[in-house]
Amino acid sequence: MRRFVLFLGFTLAAGAAALRGAFFFGELTRSDLAFFGGGIMAGALAILLVHRLFVWRRVIVRSRARAILTGALIGLLVAGLISFFTAFFVLPPLMSFALVGCGAVIADIDSASNERRALERAVA
Repeated sequence: MRRFVLFLGFTLAAGAAALRGAFFFGELTRSDLAFFGGGIMAGALAILLVHRLFVWRRVIVRSRARAILTGALIGLLVAGLISFFTAFFVLPPLMSFALVGCGAVIADIDSASNERRALERAVA
């Protein structure tokens, strides 16, 4: 359940903020690069805020916090690139923001397995 909340929170927050930021900066300057940059900046800010909220509410374990933040930011960059190059379609840019949540969940799973391996080595 915790990973589902992690996925949903990061995906919805980053997707909504990136969409709003992209339209705001794109309309402000009438530039494709500003459209891309605005989406990335707004999405990254939303990821940082949701990350802080989830650490505070203990949805994210503190030992895994940095890995989850890195995974979500990498997912945002990949989603931004997909959205930028497929902007003339409707569905791929919207679906690509699921990569933000996927990045956070994959980072959580990876850091949990690394912790488990380190514990097994310490016991053995």
